[in-house]
Amino acid sequence: MRKNKKIVLLTLIMTLMFQTFNTAFAGVLPTTPKPSDPDNTHLFVGLFYHDIWRDSAGNWTSDGAPGDTKPISFPYSFDFPNRKIKKVKVTKFDVNMTDPNGDILYYNSRYKQETWDFRVPNVARSYTVIDPDQVNKVVGYGTDSVTFPVEMNATLSAPRAEDITKPGMGGLILGVRYYFPVLITIELEPEGGEAIIRHYTTKGKAMNGIPGFTDRTEVLTVGKSHPFLHTPGTADYVYKGFKVSDSGPPSGGNIESGDPSPLRYDGSYPKYYVYYYYEEVDKPGPDPPKASCTPPAPGTKLNGRYMDPVVTAKILADQRGNEMFDVLQGIPTSESLYGNILARNYLFQNTFVQMSGTCTFEVNVEKTWTLRWDPKKPGPNGPDGKPTEVPDPQQDEEVVTQRYTVVRPYSYWVIDNLEVYKINQGILRNYALPGEQITITPQGYQAPQFTTNASGAYYPPSPPDPIVAPAGSYGGSQFTSRPSPPSENLQSVAENGVKKVEVTNDSLVFNGATIMNPARTSETGPRPGNIPAPTQIDENVLYKPNNMISSSKVNRANTTSAGTIFYGLLPGNINGGSDMEFSIHQINTVTVHTPVVNYSSVTDDQEHNQKTNPNYNRAAFILDRPFKVRIPTNGQHVNYPGYGNRDYAKYFRTKQVRFPFDTYNGSRTVFYPKNTWIDIPVNQLDTEFFLPVWVDEGDYTVSFRNIAENAPPDFTYQPDANTDLAHHVAIDEASVEVIGRIYDFHITDIADFNWENVFRWQEGNPESTGLSYWVGLNGIDGAPRGNVSPFTLPIRRGSHPVQGYKNVAIKTGYHFSATRYSISA
Repeated sequence: MRKNKKIVLLTLIMTLMFQTFNTAFAGVLPTTPKPSDPDNTHLFVGLFYHDIWRDSAGNWTSDGAPGDTKPISFPYSFDFPNRKIKKVKVTKFDVNMTDPNGDILYYNSRYKQETWDFRVPNVARSYTVIDPDQVNKVVGYGTDSVTFPVEMNATLSAPRAEDITKPGMGGLILGVRYYFPVLITIELEPEGGEAIIRHYTTKGKAMNGIPGFTDRTEVLTVGKSHPFLHTPGTADYVYKGFKVSDSGPPSGGNIESGDPSPLRYDGSYPKYYVYYYYEEVDKPGPDPPKASCTPPAPGTKLNGRYMDPVVTAKILADQRGNEMFDVLQGIPTSESLYGNILARNYLFQNTFVQMSGTCTFEVNVEKTWTLRWDPKKPGPNGPDGKPTEVPDPQQDEEVVTQRYTVVRPYSYWVIDNLEVYKINQGILRNYALPGEQITITPQGYQAPQFTTNASGAYYPPSPPDPIVAPAGSYGGSQFTSRPSPPSENLQSVAENGVKKVEVTNDSLVFNGATIMNPARTSETGPRPGNIPAPTQIDENVLYKPNNMISSSKVNRANTTSAGTIFYGLLPGNINGGSDMEFSIHQINTVTVHTPVVNYSSVTDDQEHNQKTNPNYNRAAFILDRPFKVRIPTNGQHVNYPGYGNRDYAKYFRTKQVRFPFDTYNGSRTVFYPKNTWIDIPVNQLDTEFFLPVWVDEGDYTVSFRNIAENAPPDFTYQPDANTDLAHHVAIDEASVEVIGRIYDFHITDIADFNWENVFRWQEGNPESTGLSYWVGLNGIDGAPRGNVSPFTLPIRRGSHPVQGYKNVAIKTGYHFSATRYSISA
């Protein structure tokens, strides 16, 4: 692939028309190449200024006063795209410099809007510039962007300082500005090199365009060995030798025989010149036609660029288009997210260069002349006897050959740079994602297709030798001797006899469309078209659903998201390019909030509560009886999408209950000491326990806690529901009263003598009849005891079983004997 010299046009869009600085500046400078080293050294005049102000009292501000000498510093940076900066030197500007001309350099540095003569009255008389490179203050060497301070010791004095006073400045009534121009010299690292190969006769005539001889340029790669073999001679030209130079076109010196030694290029110079020399073989007759073509030189450039992926991304709850959760408000663990990236389907940049030159032909134009004359010859004597002459017409042909120069221009288009990038993959990062990031590879994606061919070239014509002009005649009877052919300008015949130079462009076909047409045409290759702008990819190309949020991730609000999209340089690039990556900004945040609720309850055993005044604010737990707890997994949580009043069992790690007293499980096979957290299966609504008889009667609080699956070891809690995501546990409490029972109470003896015959077999005999009066007819849990009426409490009139004692009541003051059973602490 040929490599043509790159022409770098640096421009800068600024707020001000002229480039002056009193604060930090960054941009691309309108530099001027140094004539003695245009490829690697560029210069620019920076115009810095310092303002001072005086108030109505005649006092100058802290910025200084006229005549002061003070240190001044300006932060400064600039870019030099696509080149690595090797060194920066900052010195005081000298308008009398000659490499390049100082006046012209200043004018170009001011965007050709301001001359040195215009500005020089405002320039400070005395200032000393400190070179930042000498004090190691330049940052960015080896890149295309550097930053450094421009420091100087300046005296605030000028032939005519600029008046910058403006109305409405408060107490400041006078402003003065001093300018300090500095010369910035930028030395760039060599880009590589090129070998310029030319062909000449030993007499110094260019041979490019002569059949068999074509000048060319070859790319030099640092560290690579480059052989150079001469073009074989022809029957008309015999190879004699070469000259080489790395400092400029060879001049002087002897022609060396053979071929140049292979060159191992080290990058220390941009060009390597190889000139081959041939001796022209002498031929009789007219000089043969000669063609000499100038090397193609770069001219008009067509630049195309689309390197902005216009990339956006989002991380939302599955499924896309029907998202159950709003991740900005909250999404639980064990739910999944999808990542989606939208970007341009490819990127590219290109430079097409029009290569132009001329071919000069020296041709022979031949014209055959028919010459006529009449020298007369003696005739018979006339009547007077004198001799006479009679016509004697003569005719001859003469071929006249003349040499003419014909110039034929040519131009064609080549690809100087072509970079096309396809999507490789995208990466999204967020705390909630598996491993905190996911990689998304393209699905159903078609990378751009393109083909190129370095077919750009020119083809000089081979005019006939000679070019034959239409025959002509000259002379007549008026000529008595053979005339010479007249002088005639046959340039038009020469022009018509030399065809135009034919050219071919480089070829570029992009996604089936011809961008550069390589068809062979006369004189001018067709202008290239534009590579089509990329379009946005389909939403399914970079889409990855079902990214589960791990239950190991604790709740966290507004976790930030980031991303990167990667584009790969496609094979077939020309002169540059490497894989690219672009950050994805403004991706939504994700809040992880795993919900649990706790609306627990206990059974109230009022049926077996023997208290005369039950406490209805507490559930009754009866000693030596079973009871149940109910721990549901449903209930009201926050009213975010996907939350609300619903069942949250999916997000529970466990449910637990704790009693401040000893308990058994419902079957009395497992004993739980008091204050033990007891695990309850998440999907079990009701759980039965049994209250041991030894628990002290009194008021207690039963505690419940439901723990989210993502709870950390040091979790905190919140009543009813963890609506605050700082908590991972929902708690609840139930107020209970542990109550004992008295059962099977009965009176077995009464000291009242009227009742002795009920409890004794006979008066005065202590032997008991076994009769007693019970509380009711049933036992503790309702089973019939076997006693019958009237042997139930209370004892009153009608309770005496003996005939005649039906109306006897117990007199007050007598003691009685009784037996009872009880369940109590």
